Amino acid sequence: MTFLEETIRRIAPPDQHISAEVEKRLSQSFPKAGTLGALRDLLLQYASIIGNAAPELPKKCTIICCADHGVAETGVSAYPPKTTVEMTANYLISRGGTANAFSNFAGSDLLVIDMGIAADTGDIPGLVDRKIAYGTQNCTKGPAMTREQALQSIETGIRIAAACAENGYTCILPGEMGIANTTSSAAICSVLCNISAEQATGRGTNISDERLQHKISVVKQAIEINAPDPTDGVDVLAKVGGFELGCIAGLILGAAAHHAAVILDGFNTGAAALIATTIAPESRGYLIGSHLAAEEGHQAVLKRLGIDPYMHLQLRLGEAAGSSLAANLLDAVIRLYQTLTTESDKSPLALFEEEVMDGIAPKVTDKTFNFYLNTMPALSRSFMEKCQTRIDHLAKPLYSLGSLEQIMVQLAGVLDEERPRQNTPRVMLCFAPADLEAVAAAEAREKEEEERLMNRTGDTIELSEDISGLYAGLLSESDLRAMQSFVIHADVEGFMAYLRDNLPPTAAFNFGRMIAEDITFTTPLLAVTCMTPKEAPLSISEELQAALLDENGNLKYAAEDFLSHVPKHLQGMVSALMGALIAGSHNSSLIVLDNPATEIIARYTEQLCPAIRPYILHTQPTLLQLGMTMDGGGVACLGISIIDAALHMLNDMKTFEETSVSIAADGPGAKKQQL
Repeated sequence: MTFLEETIRRIAPPDQHISAEVEKRLSQSFPKAGTLGALRDLLLQYASIIGNAAPELPKKCTIICCADHGVAETGVSAYPPKTTVEMTANYLISRGGTANAFSNFAGSDLLVIDMGIAADTGDIPGLVDRKIAYGTQNCTKGPAMTREQALQSIETGIRIAAACAENGYTCILPGEMGIANTTSSAAICSVLCNISAEQATGRGTNISDERLQHKISVVKQAIEINAPDPTDGVDVLAKVGGFELGCIAGLILGAAAHHAAVILDGFNTGAAALIATTIAPESRGYLIGSHLAAEEGHQAVLKRLGIDPYMHLQLRLGEAAGSSLAANLLDAVIRLYQTLTTESDKSPLALFEEEVMDGIAPKVTDKTFNFYLNTMPALSRSFMEKCQTRIDHLAKPLYSLGSLEQIMVQLAGVLDEERPRQNTPRVMLCFAPADLEAVAAAEAREKEEEERLMNRTGDTIELSEDISGLYAGLLSESDLRAMQSFVIHADVEGFMAYLRDNLPPTAAFNFGRMIAEDITFTTPLLAVTCMTPKEAPLSISEELQAALLDENGNLKYAAEDFLSHVPKHLQGMVSALMGALIAGSHNSSLIVLDNPATEIIARYTEQLCPAIRPYILHTQPTLLQLGMTMDGGGVACLGISIIDAALHMLNDMKTFEETSVSIAADGPGAKKQQL
């Protein structure tokens, strides 16, 4: 029995008894379907993979497999072949690559492997030498490698995964570096997904229209000349693949044999997964998806693998950026699960600042709203341009980090900073109904204490050691603990703002406005959310969707009178959130939205006050495709984490000039990038 056959024999399906146990515990806290959306499935899958119903945060290893492709000589890439070794040196010497930035973000160790770089690499410190050859052969003239070399690349990956498992890693994030590897991946995708070369082939390093047509013809030629067998993954790899893709396929098989998870990144790791699952179909259960890449054939790859992406960020880079973000989602849901299943005698709101809406309604006129409407600041175009220029010159293909680049440019314009700093302050503002009985009792006690002080009776005033959550009696413990875990995960300060239900909407608007104005005076990132009372039959999001959206999800009413269509008991909540959105934007903070309720309110508010649009970050479903319906800021905190990832990109990556990596010779990058 060969080493590969022995590995395949060891692969068993993930333990479904474990996932059933975790599901049972979760349902005790969140009985309503869809509350956690896809995060629930992520947690269940990971727990079943590692065989532990009480999972700890995963120990993660980002593994970048590097190799050259002979097909690069046909001119299918915007970058020269020497870029492979230059970028490998960047990871380990300059430490300024995308892989560096995102492993930093994910808290993942970084391992870089030479599987077949077409250059001597002995002078690159820390590089793991597993070189099979100095690049593959040109697959338009014959097989890219021998079958023996294909098996060697796969078995190398298996051994690396086994070593990771022995060292306690439970989560592997594979990535790759190899000029022309998307050409090989397109050929693999075309063969194993049974789609045309046109459907499988994308722009890779952001090549021009002319080069894309040439690349498609190259993929067709490689398939026609080699006729790879779609039932034999090793044959497909040998005929049109690459050494680094074989290594990643091996990582998947090795991880599956050792009950470790593999989080796939984009198109190339997806192509490697097609190879792995063709060789050993049971390995599919150990694959966790991340995002839908901008590369043409990635959707077909995910469909064949049966994977639904968690994000849609328009990424087109294979250095574990998307998988690092998915690893962050996994960390978040594990923290949540630990919080829900661990006994604590401390209030979940112990670290939150709290404020109750005043009992007297202030006078609010149209002048207040018009002030904000007429004095809303514009984003700083000069800082946005400077930020975009730096991003364009980072050592990566132009525009390859999609939404992350757009978020950073937006933040630069909001903050008037060319390079926003890593630890940008952030607060999560949550509006919730006040427990009026608790409020009255607290106010009476406060009055009594004030009277004692004034009368100087000499009595000792004993204050409770933990009065946090005093006004949260209407909210469920599970919702509060969930909010606590997400706030800790995203390193966000929490602020609970309690609304009275016996005052007009104008009072709530004023309350939301004042709270947000105070917070954003010093805080440039503001997440906003709301919470539903625990006895309510429907969530706030469900009620607003029914009242304010049509069956296609469009706004039903004109913005000027939509509030009159809001259920009366929610008019204060809606008004408070509107006040927070407008005041936070006016103070030049980026506002991160949360649950469907905040999305609906923001859409109407943007129609009333279009000038706030540049200050609003729509999180779900624009960036995240989680389908989460929960209240309490979970989605917004995950949106903050996406911003953190973008900040790592901007601050950790280095430019072409700083790293001596070759610039683009084709496509839009050829005009903008320079040394």
